[in-house]
Amino acid sequence: MQILGIEKIGDTLYGCLDDGICYQLFSIEPGCPVELEQKYQKSDYNDYDSFTLYYSSVEPGILFLEEPFDIGAAQPEDLSYESFINIWNTIWCSDSN
Repeated sequence: MQILGIEKIGDTLYGCLDDGICYQLFSIEPGCPVELEQKYQKSDYNDYDSFTLYYSSVEPGILFLEEPFDIGAAQPEDLSYESFINIWNTIWCSDSN
């Protein structure tokens, strides 16, 4: 599974996952399970870039990563808020970014 984008607004995390079959929008708040939102079939898009260009035209405020960030083979429902905040910190708060 890969993270295509992840944003933190207040304590809530919003983003998009690639589960290998679908691009899946999600949100999660502290102490709550991940809420899976709209899905987009990967087969409907030529590649990652075509999906991000399409979705950016639908929701211009969303930030996508230049390259997807691999988080392993876990199902989104198996990830806690702490897991997602660690991913967010790794992507946005590391010294290499």
